[in-house]
Amino acid sequence: MDYRAERNRLVDWLRLQMIGPAVTGDTLQGIAPLERYPCGKLYPVVNDAEGIDPAAEADDEEEYALFGEKETTGGAIEEVVRPRRYVAPSAVGFSFFARGDDIQFHVRFSAVRYQRNGRRLEFERIALGGDEEAITFTSNNRIDVLRDEQGECLAGLDVQWRPYADGWIITVSLFNKQVWSDNDDWDERASRTLFEVGLSCFIDQGTVGDYPRVEYSLLNDEEQEIELQYKHRKIYAIGHGAAVDWREKDGQVHEILADFMPVVEVPKVTADVAGESKKILQMA
Repeated sequence: MDYRAERNRLVDWLRLQMIGPAVTGDTLQGIAPLERYPCGKLYPVVNDAEGIDPAAEADDEEEYALFGEKETTGGAIEEVVRPRRYVAPSAVGFSFFARGDDIQFHVRFSAVRYQRNGRRLEFERIALGGDEEAITFTSNNRIDVLRDEQGECLAGLDVQWRPYADGWIITVSLFNKQVWSDNDDWDERASRTLFEVGLSCFIDQGTVGDYPRVEYSLLNDEEQEIELQYKHRKIYAIGHGAAVDWREKDGQVHEILADFMPVVEVPKVTADVAGESKKILQMA
């Protein structure tokens, strides 16, 4: 049995279950897509929302946001605050460092939206974007993308270039433009959510170099340990809202992509450290 192939098959199955599509055909029945697929989604922007990071340490002062001011009956002015809440992510992207006289790359983006068919818990899967809609970039730009059946753009693609050393730090982001509020129907939130989001960048001209690392003296003790442990590893990009991966060709990075479910194969662990000499303990 090829155990590596079987592990990859299991990972592929799990990716379909978590991100989609896990069903045959273009119709999801019996469950809402927001409940069926927990990963790989860009939610609509929530109106007037103040978000918090659920992974951050709790701080009572940060649980409330200043919303404005109002005048009391006595004529005094007091601040109006409201509780913060977790706001689901509406964007994903990555940054990388590139150098060259004429840097050029094209970005491929894709997503899926689900439209309710009118029947109870039946949603039609509609694919958006793909190779035919890839866009080439040579400078800063922001473009509306992922048009629906009526021609309305559901998302935006933003590319920002910042000069650094002898090259540029380039950030590529895909964001959901659709808006949802607490007063809207819950089905509207599902229909305005982008599923199975894909974002990748293909380098046409220029060279991707090592991504700049943070100055060692600015790291805390734990970060310094991690930096020492992995200092030999090449880092060509960092992710925003998801992990990032890259693929090399002829010793050069030619593709960078966002990955909502990163996978790494862990080497086999063994307690046998003797090697060929079989001398486990020896004193000089």
